[in-house]
Order: sequence, then structure tokens, then C-alpha cells
Amino acid sequence: MLRFASAALLTLSAVALPQTALAQSIQTPLSGLAGPMHIDRLDESVFGPGWILITEAGSGNDDGAIRAFNVDTGESHIVVSDLPAVIAEGFPLGAAQAKFDDNGVLYVALSNVGPQPGSNGVLRFDTQSIGWSFNTPPMTIADATIIDVQTFSLTITNEPNLFDLELGDNGLLYILDAGANAILTYDQNTATFGVLVTLPSVPNNSGIGPPQSDPVPTALERAGDDLLISTLTGFPFNPGVATLYRVDPQGNLSVEYTGLSVITDVAVDPTDGDIAVAQFASFELPAGWNPNGGQVSKLTSAGLVPMATNLQFPTSVVYDAAGSIYTGSLTLGHLNKVVPGVLPYCEGAPNSVSVDGASMAHTGTTSIAANDLTVSCSDLPSNAAGIYFYGFTPASYPLGNGTLCIGYPNLIRLGVTQADAGGMSSFSLDTAAMGAMGPLEAGAVLQIQHWYRDPSAGGMGFNLSNALQILFGS
Repeated sequence: MLRFASAALLTLSAVALPQTALAQSIQTPLSGLAGPMHIDRLDESVFGPGWILITEAGSGNDDGAIRAFNVDTGESHIVVSDLPAVIAEGFPLGAAQAKFDDNGVLYVALSNVGPQPGSNGVLRFDTQSIGWSFNTPPMTIADATIIDVQTFSLTITNEPNLFDLELGDNGLLYILDAGANAILTYDQNTATFGVLVTLPSVPNNSGIGPPQSDPVPTALERAGDDLLISTLTGFPFNPGVATLYRVDPQGNLSVEYTGLSVITDVAVDPTDGDIAVAQFASFELPAGWNPNGGQVSKLTSAGLVPMATNLQFPTSVVYDAAGSIYTGSLTLGHLNKVVPGVLPYCEGAPNSVSVDGASMAHTGTTSIAANDLTVSCSDLPSNAAGIYFYGFTPASYPLGNGTLCIGYPNLIRLGVTQADAGGMSSFSLDTAAMGAMGPLEAGAVLQIQHWYRDPSAGGMGFNLSNALQILFGS
């Protein structure tokens, strides 16, 4: 039996249940933001450590802003104020993204704000010529040179709507036009526009709305010389049909990840290249948007790993230089940080001694340096033999008399244990020795669960506890 029911595990892919939702703890280091849209990590060599750039769309009263915030010290400065802002379909719309280049020039993508100056354009602030610094008053649109993207966009779509930008090499700008479902280019040296790529439509098999939905690109992120492109997909916002694309400098489009839902942003971890995405919300008719249906997840080869769920309309995700994840809530005006910790998920099934099943807990910390984390399991049959095991993707599969809560086949067994007379067992994790899938570093996420014998319960004679998801810190 301690061979871990390998025959049953071989059949799991055919009986996978919907993924269990879970979330790590979050902190809110900054509140009072006006419609935070995208967040960018600032270059430490220029600005010093800890700085991020937050683009605030505003509240519809021409109060959009670009804010610099230091996640280490809490210091905050308004870089640009009083940007055009409107309300569209119940959500703020205005400044969409801001990026500093290596020469201190700030670029701001402005969405469709109607007849106001800069609408569907890129605002270019030459901070050196302006004489701006953190210690001077904020810049305004009057200080900017406006790159008129709208005139070009109107040649390919009737409804342009700029939603992001990314910096290329040698003065090239990549501009995301969600209305055109396209990524545009602008060469500042020659003042010429082009279309890098147009995204394909998405089949709509829901029976509601048109037979094809727009892909609706929402965000760009540099990945080496390539760009990652997140997509929302248009009405009826079907779950599981959004795609994360990759496009090279020649415009060759490929699929990076599929099966996503309503994605508003994508970020690459500077420490290890991991990718995270923000899911805006869930959508159902006739209710519409579920305001607390947002989440931030890591994308792995084994599947999607939720890092924070029940979020209210997250439109952004960014890693800081240390690999910590931040996200913003469009409607609450919060900057949230996903913090290291241990959280239970999934459910243990009833066993011969408890109607609630076996339950996992922990003592110690998630610090890799401290290496003092111990996991335990209670409500086990007396003296029951068992195995703690871990993996890297949450899941939900029927197995034995219970539920396997970790994605198969990447399951790694720890040592065999035996419960005491009171039905308790424990296991001290050694993070230095848990590198079977690569060394554990700060920001690593894994799930751990306990398998145990329970012949008195009948059935298959074995069961499983609930599970813990662990986000490690330094």
C-alpha cells in the first residue's frame, strides 16, 4: 500500500475535477489610488532600489496620475497629475501605462478619452528638459509632446483604444491598441507607424453573442527580444478561452499559454523568468461581472497556480526586483502585495475517526534561510502509516477514499511517517534537500499533502488529508 497507489494515479488525468481555488495572504502597502491600471518596475540603477511606477486612470474627473512608490520605504511621489479621465461602461478610463526609458524620458499611453487632448495618443515627457525630479511639482499634459496614434489607428479600426505600451530598441515604441486588436509600432527616428501583428478572433461556442469574439489584447511585457501579449477576449467573456501570446520582432505570433480567462496583465519575474497573469474577474449572464472574481496566478508547465484569489478587479501584476508579486485593484484603489505564508486548501474526506477527515497544520516560518518549517497532520487513525508528499500545482482528483489535491505526475514523496496513539504525525521540511525539481528560492510555491492508511474505513483502505500551499520567503 505504501507504494502510493500508483495504479490509481495512472488514471487521474481522465477524472480531473475543477481546480480548487486558493490564495496566499496579501498586504496593502498603499491605498487611496484613483483607478490603478498598470504597474511598472523602475530601474534600480537609475532610481534606486524599491521603486515602482503606478498608472492611475483617475475617477472620471480628469484626475489621472502617474505615481512613483517605493515598496521598501513607503515613499510616494506624483510624477504626472491632472491627466484626462472618463468613465466608460462603469470603469475609469484614461492613462493606461507609463514607462521610463534609459534617458529619463517618460512615455504615457492614454486611452480613448473622447475629444480631449492626447486621446488615443502617447504622451512624451522629456524630464531632463523639463527639469523634473521627485522634489519638483508634478508634470502635467502641458509639459508633454503628444504622439498622435489615433490618426493612424483610424486607418485600421473605427474604435481605437490604446491600453498599453512597451519600449523597444533604438527609439522604437510598441503600442497596444485594444480596439484594433493589434500591436502597433512607432519609430521615433522616422516618425512612422506600422502594425507588428493583429491577433486572431476567438471562436464563441457559448450560443450567446456573435460566432467570433474579439481577442482584445490588454497588456505587453518584454521577454528578451520578444513581447508577451495578454488577452481579455470580448463579449460574452467566456472562461478558459483567453490566450497569452508571444510575438517576435518580425511579427511572428505564437501561443505561450492557453486556457486562461479575462486576463488584464502579464509580468515576468526578474529573478527566475516565471510568468504571472492577472485575471480581471469572472463573468456570468445575467448578473454580469463578479466584482470579487479576480485573481493573480503563476503559469507553470504543470498548470496554473493561483497566488491570490477573491480580488476585486485587478488590472495589473508586477514583480519587484526580489521576485515579490504586486497587483492593483481598479475599483478599491489598492496596491496589494502577495506575501509568503502557508494556507490550507482542498478538503480532507471523512475517515474512520473523524467526519471532517485528517487536517494539516504547520509550525515555524516559510523562510528558506531559517529552514524551520514543520508540517503536521491530525485526526489520523491511531498509529497509521503515511507519507507526506509535495508538488507544484494545485488540483482536485478523487483518489482512494479521499481527494488528491496536487497535480500529477510531478509528485515528490518525503519520508514515511507513523501517527502516534492520538492520531497525530509531523514532518520537518528541509528546504535544502527539497530540490528534486530545482533549488527552492524565495518566491517558490509548492503544495504539500498527507497520504495515510485507513483499512478500518473500508473502501480503498487509504485516504488523504487536506493540503497546504506554501509560498517561501527569503
